[in-house]
Amino acid sequence: MAEARRPKVLVVDEEPDVALSLKRLLERRIGASVEVAGGADAARGRLPGDFEVVTLDYQMPDGDGLTLLQEIVALPDAPRAVMVTGHGDEQIAVDAFRYGASGYVTKDQRLPELLTDAVNKALLETRLKDTERALQVTEEALILGEQ
Repeated sequence: MAEARRPKVLVVDEEPDVALSLKRLLERRIGASVEVAGGADAARGRLPGDFEVVTLDYQMPDGDGLTLLQEIVALPDAPRAVMVTGHGDEQIAVDAFRYGASGYVTKDQRLPELLTDAVNKALLETRLKDTERALQVTEEALILGEQ
């Protein structure tokens, strides 16, 4: 039986300790293969890639997460994005969802559970999109076969 492929996640956070904690959390709880980018520019250098999910800090020295989020969702076959911030508020959360974020998590004591849930939800969204795409291809092939 083939082994399931590990989901690939990019963690974008300028604080090395925070990024390492998020990396370890996602590896342990989700079994993800996680890479770290230390800021917006480093993330841009790795995208597009074969990431299924990107976690984005809101406030970085070289850019803000909302701007980077807009760039990510504009990519062809864009990965899902989850905002992870210690500086957020309701307006930032509203903007994040309006710009296409799959989740929004604050850096507080609930982060381990909420981040795990948000990334799992984003992965399910990705799998649903992939399944819908495969179904559409199959339907088109069936229709062409009937003609």
